[in-house]
Amino acid sequence: MMRRMVKESLLKFDVTPLFPERRAYTVPYPLSGAEAALYKAVTDYVREEFNRAEALQNDKRAGTVGFALTILQRRLASSPEAIYQIPPQAAGTIRK
Repeated sequence: MMRRMVKESLLKFDVTPLFPERRAYTVPYPLSGAEAALYKAVTDYVREEFNRAEALQNDKRAGTVGFALTILQRRLASSPEAIYQIPPQAAGTIRK
């Protein structure tokens, strides 16, 4: 037997929500010229490699590759310092 517990529906002993309602919003901020160029290069790389993965006609592998590429882009978007954590073989391709 399994019981699904969704974080948002968890209650304290006094029957009030355990967690506050999550309110996500986007905060726009300007990118420098170098940051914008890097973000565009990573976006182009992700798009190109994702399309290559889809062309393999192997849904399982394409999904795995797509997930990995998305993580790469999300890491860069969340912290420019994350670019230094990218494996050297991928970083070389992005720098080109």
